[in-house]
Amino acid sequence: MRKEEGYNIFFLPTRSCGYRGESWFSVVDDPESNVYVFENYESPRGNLGIKRGGLIVTKKDEITMMVESNGREGYSNYHMKINLNGDAEGIELNKDEMELLL
Repeated sequence: MRKEEGYNIFFLPTRSCGYRGESWFSVVDDPESNVYVFENYESPRGNLGIKRGGLIVTKKDEITMMVESNGREGYSNYHMKINLNGDAEGIELNKDEMELLL
């Protein structure tokens, strides 16, 4: 992928999801971003889990994402911020902040 001037590329690696589970993500603070999703099947048909990762192309220097997964390990849902250095931090949002992002 070639970076266009004025745009930044973020890489989100696949996340473990557990037996017969799935993981997925969404960018919550930049509806203009382009998201290219890739899937990693833990077995030929995905019976052992489907992990999703992606490349996010945006004009922002930092993005907020919602990451979710389910499966035998249970359901998890969290938000995180990623900056251009690749630093990621989990963030806690209250109900009002969540409504603003969605």
